[in-house]
Amino acid sequence: MPHHGQGHPSLAFLHVDFDPPGLESAEGPRHDNDLVQIKDIRIVPTQAELTCERPPFLPSNDVPGAPHHLPPGWPRLLDIHFRLNREDMIDQLRQGIVLFLQALHKTTPGRRRDLFTRNRLRQLVGEDVSVNAYGNIELHGINVSDQRRGSTRVSFDQPSQIKDRPEKKRKIFWENSRRRLIKNSLVCFIYPAEGHDSVGVQDPINGELRLSLGVIHTKDVDEMAKDAKKAVVHVTMIDNADYCHLVRAFKKGAISSQDIFMVESLGGYFESYRHILQALQMLEPVAMPFGKYLAPTVEQSIRGSVALITPPRYAMAPGFEFDLSVLMRTGIRCNLTLNVKDSYSQQRAVATLRAYSVTDDTQSQALVNSLCREVALISGPPGTGKTTIGVDLMRVLVHNAARMQCGPILCICYSDHALDQFLGHLLDKGINSLVRIGSRPSERSERLRNHNLYELVDQKTWTRAQRIARTQARSECEKTAQSLEMVDKELHSRQPSVASILQVVEKDSEEQHQSLKHGHRKGTNDSRRKKWKNGKAGSSGGPILLPLPSTARSLNQLRQAHLWTMSRWERKQLVEFWVSEVKRDIQTRHTELIERMKNCSQAVEEVYDTIRRDILRNARVIGVTTYGAARHQTLITTLRPKIVICEEAGEVLESHILTALSESTQHLILVGDHLQLRPKISTYELSSESYPGQQYNLDRSLFERLINTAKVPSSLLTTQRQLVDGGKVLEYRNVSGMATNLFFMSHCHPEDRRDQYLALSASNTFEAKMVEALVQHLLKNGYKQSNIAVLTPYINQLTKLRDTLQGTTGLAIDERDQEQLNDTEDKKHITINFVNSQSFDNRLTLRTIDNYQGEEADIIIVSLVRSNTERDEQGWSPTIGFLRSPNRTSVLLSRARHGMYLIGNAALMNKPRNGIWPQVMTELGKNNRIGPGFLLRCRNHPDAEIPPATTPEVFKEYMPNGSCTMRCSMPLPCRHKCPRMCHFDDLDHLQSKCQELCARVHRLCGHPCSKKCIEDCGSCQLFIGRLILPCGHKLENASCAQRRNPHMVQCEVRVKKRLPYCEHKVEMDCRDNANNVQCKVRVNKRLPHCEHKVEMDCCDNANNVQCKVRVNKRLPHCEHKVEMDCCDNANDVQCKAICETTLKCGHTCPRNCLECRSTSTMAVMCRALLPSTKIDRTVHGVCHQRSSTARLCAPNAASLVLGRARTKKIASYPVVPHALDYLAISAVRRRFDVAISALLSVANNVRQPYTAPSARMTQTL
Repeated sequence: MPHHGQGHPSLAFLHVDFDPPGLESAEGPRHDNDLVQIKDIRIVPTQAELTCERPPFLPSNDVPGAPHHLPPGWPRLLDIHFRLNREDMIDQLRQGIVLFLQALHKTTPGRRRDLFTRNRLRQLVGEDVSVNAYGNIELHGINVSDQRRGSTRVSFDQPSQIKDRPEKKRKIFWENSRRRLIKNSLVCFIYPAEGHDSVGVQDPINGELRLSLGVIHTKDVDEMAKDAKKAVVHVTMIDNADYCHLVRAFKKGAISSQDIFMVESLGGYFESYRHILQALQMLEPVAMPFGKYLAPTVEQSIRGSVALITPPRYAMAPGFEFDLSVLMRTGIRCNLTLNVKDSYSQQRAVATLRAYSVTDDTQSQALVNSLCREVALISGPPGTGKTTIGVDLMRVLVHNAARMQCGPILCICYSDHALDQFLGHLLDKGINSLVRIGSRPSERSERLRNHNLYELVDQKTWTRAQRIARTQARSECEKTAQSLEMVDKELHSRQPSVASILQVVEKDSEEQHQSLKHGHRKGTNDSRRKKWKNGKAGSSGGPILLPLPSTARSLNQLRQAHLWTMSRWERKQLVEFWVSEVKRDIQTRHTELIERMKNCSQAVEEVYDTIRRDILRNARVIGVTTYGAARHQTLITTLRPKIVICEEAGEVLESHILTALSESTQHLILVGDHLQLRPKISTYELSSESYPGQQYNLDRSLFERLINTAKVPSSLLTTQRQLVDGGKVLEYRNVSGMATNLFFMSHCHPEDRRDQYLALSASNTFEAKMVEALVQHLLKNGYKQSNIAVLTPYINQLTKLRDTLQGTTGLAIDERDQEQLNDTEDKKHITINFVNSQSFDNRLTLRTIDNYQGEEADIIIVSLVRSNTERDEQGWSPTIGFLRSPNRTSVLLSRARHGMYLIGNAALMNKPRNGIWPQVMTELGKNNRIGPGFLLRCRNHPDAEIPPATTPEVFKEYMPNGSCTMRCSMPLPCRHKCPRMCHFDDLDHLQSKCQELCARVHRLCGHPCSKKCIEDCGSCQLFIGRLILPCGHKLENASCAQRRNPHMVQCEVRVKKRLPYCEHKVEMDCRDNANNVQCKVRVNKRLPHCEHKVEMDCCDNANNVQCKVRVNKRLPHCEHKVEMDCCDNANDVQCKAICETTLKCGHTCPRNCLECRSTSTMAVMCRALLPSTKIDRTVHGVCHQRSSTARLCAPNAASLVLGRARTKKIASYPVVPHALDYLAISAVRRRFDVAISALLSVANNVRQPYTAPSARMTQTL
């Protein structure tokens, strides 16, 4: 950002310092993107542009006589706003990247490694630079899914404050880090250029680093928080060649993940700028309307000081008149019309509106003027009804839309909040034919859901042609995605496939391609090779291979030469050429598919645009933000809207208004207040509040420029409904607990020491504590949290106020402020604290002043923060910074309905260089509204002496409950006096509980009540002595009520009673009934189902008791006897006795009864060891005898099996299962040396010598 000295630059200096763009400059273009025509400039900056040392060309704006390479008119105006808005977008990113590159070069390798390990890369550029840096970058290929199509999956190290934290903590961090990696924001990848070493040893000035830009496509919080070490985001690269270059560098090992950094700017949001800049490029200067007012040429500029505004073209049609009857009050019938060409008709309309509508004098005049001027401006301070007149204008225009034939009316606002509010007012007035373009409705705009374009598209019935077009477009996207996925895999592979190389060779030379395919028949002496193969070559056969050439021809010659006549060096050169051609071909196809993917996605959008166009064409009103209007410029232009109305125009950048205009626009209405806050920009040096920015004035709205500079006539609303007490205001009660409704508490407590992370932001701890005390005092006086708003100009003070208030108060913080808070805490590497999650309707509003414009609250508390005595570097006395702005002061002092309380340094605010604050302080002083402490007053005891609250402790000491410390003494419903200290809760004492003694007497006995006043008297509890009960027992200390009703007394004397059903005696209270007592005496009872006697309680039923006596039962399936409980069923018991059945081989079965029974249908094999049987050699075997079918019974089965194997007759015997069973037994014993070699040979019918089992094997078996 160039700085041209201090103060407003003179015209002479501007002419001397003027350096036009591109080839117009005497020094030539600054870089590859420094061009004369804005249509040729790339919106995304290039590497040369980001690292250029020459300052960019920034034309002066709204400075009469300032030099420019284009003559006055639309081309110059569009050029100015394109270049300034683009600079606002890239300035902070450029500064951050340059500082980061310089830091990489200057920082020692050890320091870099330390910061990299601790994830403190941001410290390389300093914490006051609005950039985030991420390290250890890895690319994971192209996404082809519907939601992320065409983007690249990029992983990086988690920020240090959440690294290795629980997943829940990481998720909360990313959910609240809204300024980190915002969708559609710009990021820059920094990595070594090809052929250079790692980042650590490079000089950025010599171009040894490469910069590649991308746009955040998707930020999935769940995916980012999933891994403790690495976060993942999806990025769309601006230039696909950069992506291919990075992949190749990774693949070759030229760079590693630690050599790549990703830097993002926290300044201008790329997506919002991109659409505005694209729209500015697309505008045709010759087709732009209202040139004589908005962008006059030299001839138009000298015609006069005040422009004469003509009526809209559509209103000039013969016989056309506006019907204003829709504005008449209910019950009044008046056919009021307006002819914009007749001055008498205009005067009559104004007079009639004053008499019969709800508009006042200035509103009536403004409404008529706006209908009669093609460029209409309506201004007015807060409380004059600007929104009301805007709604009335819309009612008139919609009412006359059919006769005007003007198409939809385009209503634009800067913010979603302002747009939703304005459209809500239209719905309240019965204007239902409106469509809201933009994001899907939130909870606050639920009533607009049925008017949202997204919702209407979902509900729309598609025609057959539209469905076919959508299906075809999506099908083409799918095909392209599949092709892209295959090519991307080839791009990531380390070596190209043989098929890819053959394709390249085939394109380059058919002869070489055929030679490669059949190359095995060339280059050898076939006869010698055959002799050698057959063992007949001998020692004199000669060499098999022919001698290789040793030539070194050029690549062009090699591409036409015979492959099998080349030297080794030549072949290597040719192969390297083929591989490079394959890589180039893959990159080309990759880029083409990426471009085709974009075109396919655009085709799908165009299909949806046909549906959107049909919906919008049938609407009377189209509501959209200025950003949305630029994004959907093509769609809106096809609707050819003739009327554009902008609400809160003083907050809208001029470029945003220009992009909403088109050739069809015939009527422009701007409503706003240019004396309130100006539009927000990212670069302070471009704002009119900064010294260098006074030549750029980027934050000056078109509304302000037309009123102050262009001298376009405007309508001023002057009837005050907010700053002047009206009838409704007189009905408001004074603020409870305070002596005045307006007060400025002056103090001398200095500001806090400036935070190293927020050098431009101030804070004051004393004021934060004072605000917290005042808030609690008001809440104790009966106010709801939602009735109070706390405002401050500084984000650092907002942080301090939040930390002070959130422990006791539910807070509602604006999303814009919350983003700044998150960024502040992110810079400090601390974990984000979150506000209380109470109902949104019952939370205290905490906001910066800049984000509170257009809103109100019953009570406003303002922390001004500034309180210092130090002089600046030039010796000037201390100032209040940007608080001196009259626009900001106007907003701050006009937000309260019932009361406003300011905390600050009155002496500092009264300094002459502080804008309008000296006048404000003078007015406050005249009315005794300035003092060292808040004046408090008890509503119950207004005469109580309470000192001014100069510190938070005063509230606690003198008004701890929001009221004074005197005794309440108000009469309770029982006529006792309230003993509490003065209080505001339960003023009618309906909930009070009197603790005095009761003064009533009992009616039946005349005794006084002995309870407290709050308690029910009940029956008389006065003790009268001993009482004989009806049962004969005596009750000591009986009460009066018990003496009157002795039969109601429950006797608690313990006695023994005989139970009626068992004759046992049981001890119980005298009052107990023996019929209801269960006998617990232990007795022996005979069980009916088994005749055993079992001890149990007398009250137990013997039929329900299970017998646990141990008995022997014979099992029904095997006749064995098993000991079990008497209650057990023998059918459910498994027998574990030894079988002992004699097998057919004569041995006894060694298994238990259960195993035999379970294998009764299978072959039961005897496991007994047999004596040696001599067949071929002495061996031991295992008897395997089937119990059902004894087809094989031999003293030595293994020997027999092996014998059968020698005669190749094994197939005729069912021997193999036995042999395999033998193998299984051996495997279980982990002895495979004999079993595997012998028995697998048997199973496979393979002849193999037999090896006898070892002695150890025999023992194991």
